[in-house]
Amino acid sequence: MLASRPGQYQQNQILFGILWILAATFLFLMADTLSKLLAATYPVVQVTWFRFVFHLALLAVLLNRRLPVVIMSKVPGRQLIRSALLLAAMLLLILGLQAMPLADLTAVMQIVPLLVTLLGVMLLGEHIGPRRVIGIVAGMTGALIVLRPGFVILQWAALLPVAAAFCFASYQAMTRLVSRDDQPLTSLLWTPVVGTLVLGLMVPWHWAEPDVSGWLLLCSLGIIGAVSQFCLIKAVSAAPVSVVSPYQYSGMIWAVLLGYVVFGDFPDSWTFVGGGLIIASGLYVFYREQIAAGRKS
Repeated sequence: MLASRPGQYQQNQILFGILWILAATFLFLMADTLSKLLAATYPVVQVTWFRFVFHLALLAVLLNRRLPVVIMSKVPGRQLIRSALLLAAMLLLILGLQAMPLADLTAVMQIVPLLVTLLGVMLLGEHIGPRRVIGIVAGMTGALIVLRPGFVILQWAALLPVAAAFCFASYQAMTRLVSRDDQPLTSLLWTPVVGTLVLGLMVPWHWAEPDVSGWLLLCSLGIIGAVSQFCLIKAVSAAPVSVVSPYQYSGMIWAVLLGYVVFGDFPDSWTFVGGGLIIASGLYVFYREQIAAGRKS
């Protein structure tokens, strides 16, 4: 992905970019909240399928006649792997939401940027210094604090958000890789196409007929998930990624509020300590990456 300098953007564009990313982050958490509600009644495959279907429908409307051209990839094999990773991440995420409080799972998912940095070294040959390594280790420690303090053996459910975070980070690392050959819109389109087709083959065997409220919630989930993607696109179009990315940590605030209001869950002190450590580590690693990028330019 090509990074633009903040100076190339007008001040009002940067402001709109920040507002768009805040809206996207809030909507992502709203979608997770609805997913948790729905997963208590409906199969995970069915719930996940609705998120992909509406995402694809939104892109089909936006792209219109350009759809057949945009979907053509120079690296279809890599796009397929990348899309499969996001599909796995979504399934694991919703399975995790079935078993864990929203705020705890969201806190663990904040390690994704740290994992992306680590995978950038392993998959893309990127270099990181000792300070960023320390930041990554601190963030992983924060995740362990959230999941289970002390030396108590982790329950299997606690591993779901870790697996989801790893899949999502791998998906982002693969997105960096395919960006060398394909335009961003191509990558954006491949993920809902693969998700819709794969889950569409499975959903007849994982389907529970919704009642009226169920249909409303499922459709709301799809619409909110699609609009959140649109907000994300607008955010990175209006302002540099380096400016808007840190604002995604606002999701932790929404996770605490929505978890308490909707489910009556309030995080314990360990979640706040671990979540705070993860966010601080993520911001520090992000800061060091910006310094390193500045030296290269």
